[in-house]
Amino acid sequence: NNTSLGTGAGKNMTALAANNTLIGKDAGLSITDGFALTLIGVNAGSSFTTGGAHTAIGFNALQTENTEQGNTTAIGYDALKLQNGPGVTMFNTAIGGSAGSTVTTGNSNTLIGYQAGFPLTTRVLNNSDDNSIIIGNDAIGNGTDTITLGNSNHTTVVLPGGLINAVDDTAAAAAGVPINGLYRNVNAIQIRLV
Repeated sequence: NNTSLGTGAGKNMTALAANNTLIGKDAGLSITDGFALTLIGVNAGSSFTTGGAHTAIGFNALQTENTEQGNTTAIGYDALKLQNGPGVTMFNTAIGGSAGSTVTTGNSNTLIGYQAGFPLTTRVLNNSDDNSIIIGNDAIGNGTDTITLGNSNHTTVVLPGGLINAVDDTAAAAAGVPINGLYRNVNAIQIRLV
């Protein structure tokens, strides 16, 4: 149940490898008994040996990951190129050229846009941060459990539909804003804490 197309694609698969689709030179090159991998592009997932349930589309996408299981999606040139988690399920999603290309062990991150989260090792975000959402061209994350929209060149964030106007958390609660929800207080965006 494996499909391989391209020089070196799935070259090392054994009879234990199952349900893999490998297209491109050296796509899935090192797979021995990997399963449910979709690797399309030159060197896409070329270091996988026994991992499974990942999708990599693009030159060098998810190139370094080798044994992890679990629902990572890397789409674009060098997307999640260096991801190689230490025995944990990753759940990362990177869409865009070089999106998350320096993430190594971080998990549950969403990176969308050209170079989103790049270079993680030299900016505020650590390459092992978890549960970050980073959206936009050259957007740099702000650490674990944060959401970043855009890069430093953006001057305005627009939320269609607007936000509820409230003078404080009590008024926001009365207007139906949930705890940790956003509301507008004069010219500032506030988070309802209580």
